[in-house]
Amino acid sequence: MNPAHPDFYYFPSAFNFYRQDQLNEALRETSKLQMLDYFWTHFLLTIIYSALGDQKHAKKAAHETTRLYPDIKEKAGFELEK
Repeated sequence: MNPAHPDFYYFPSAFNFYRQDQLNEALRETSKLQMLDYFWTHFLLTIIYSALGDQKHAKKAAHETTRLYPDIKEKAGFELEK
């Protein structure tokens, strides 16, 4: 893999680690993302922190997700189907 690849390359591996319940690895991959103005970064952090039982960080990430994408509650299903 190109060491200078775009940050979005970390999304598939982070989601895959999450899907396999390898939550610390998912968090590690997500922490490599520098896409702080992209709602998916914070959405992914929200579900990982929630699964880890870290409600403080999950709430912070959820708040940031909602700030970046105010309609996320209504459109989450649509976004996840993509």
